[in-house]
Amino acid sequence: MKNLLEDLWFSYLIEERVVLSDSDRIIVQSSNEKRDKIYNTLSQEQKNDFDDYEVNSNDICNIYEKEAFIKGVRFAVKFLTGATQG
Repeated sequence: MKNLLEDLWFSYLIEERVVLSDSDRIIVQSSNEKRDKIYNTLSQEQKNDFDDYEVNSNDICNIYEKEAFIKGVRFAVKFLTGATQG
């Protein structure tokens, strides 16, 4: 079942486009500006380390997002089929 949900997650990621609200867009833009400001003060070695850190952080976020999606789908199926009741 988990593999089926993982396949669904990855196909969902490919097909779905994220649409940000105005407030979310402002947060993302602010974060990007702060990241660039910090990044531009780093040495090349520090930039390489920072790049590696960002890749790892994104991978971790993806893991948690996928797991949350799987748990959400499982909950929805149980809820809709009445399996959560007594």
